[in-house]
Amino acid sequence: RWRTWKSKARSSGLPGAGWPVSLAEPARRRGAFALVAGVAVYAASIALLSARGTWPLGEALLILLLMGLLFPGIAWLLLRKGPRLPAADGPATRAEWLVIALLVLIVTAWLAMGRGAVDGLFAGASPAIRETVALAGKLFIFVALPWGVMALLFGRRARDFGLGRQAFAALKGRHGAAALVLSVLLILFQWFVGAGAAPIRDGEFAPGLLAAGLSLGFIWLLLEVGLVEEFFFRGLLQQRLGVLLRSPLAGGVLAAILFGLAHAPGYVLRGAGAVEALGRTPDLLDAMAYSVAIASVAAILFGVIWGLTRNLWIGIIVHAAIDLLPNSPDLIRAFGP
Repeated sequence: RWRTWKSKARSSGLPGAGWPVSLAEPARRRGAFALVAGVAVYAASIALLSARGTWPLGEALLILLLMGLLFPGIAWLLLRKGPRLPAADGPATRAEWLVIALLVLIVTAWLAMGRGAVDGLFAGASPAIRETVALAGKLFIFVALPWGVMALLFGRRARDFGLGRQAFAALKGRHGAAALVLSVLLILFQWFVGAGAAPIRDGEFAPGLLAAGLSLGFIWLLLEVGLVEEFFFRGLLQQRLGVLLRSPLAGGVLAAILFGLAHAPGYVLRGAGAVEALGRTPDLLDAMAYSVAIASVAAILFGVIWGLTRNLWIGIIVHAAIDLLPNSPDLIRAFGP
């Protein structure tokens, strides 16, 4: 009977669905509490940005409507009847949680100091070399190290992170179609709404250079933001936090908040806030609030994709697509014709 309940819960994709009432109700309560807490953190962030005049309230609500409701709703419609792949749902030991906490600290240290260290060590090198070294560092810190540690200590395999052969093969069906539709819609969204796409809209680059830059930039972003961020925050954190909190929804909310806050160091230390309308020198409080208002809201889409499919390839593709237009100008300038 327990195996039947567990099978129904996995196949439905809903927290607590198919479980006995005694197990489903606590999971729903924890999920509801996490959702309320997440909304409170978001509201506080928006209130701070509005009060300090950092970001107009109207723009914030528009992003919430589009990225927090519309696109996740489209993803749900596209993927709700698709296959949901197996992942590492089993209970975690105390040792695993200690290891995950240590990995989060390592990632936090990289986000705070990693890029600055790379720029300092390779100050005399070209921007292309600095970008390449930084990418190698991110792939190691966010992917290779966590994957290796989890595989060595706890026997985690590629399919547990949504990267197995079954996940890749699923792209031939509904999963691949959904990734394509969402990618096209998000690129159009960035073209018409995103401030980062302004150099492209303004014709800063020659057509041939732009075409090459967008094509190669998409491949680059599949690694830099797609694999790096989706592996750590969805395949590892969201999955295992859902187990820790005994609620997939609670795990998704906490992972989204952490995903948002992870972007704050870049806004402060690397001048990335200029691309995001924060200016090149925002203070930490503004950067954290803006990260929650933007990146955490965007994480709703990726959390929905992961929760419905357990296929990390979809998130990798969609994540690269949403970052393509904002990041391509800097990549084209760094690597040159």
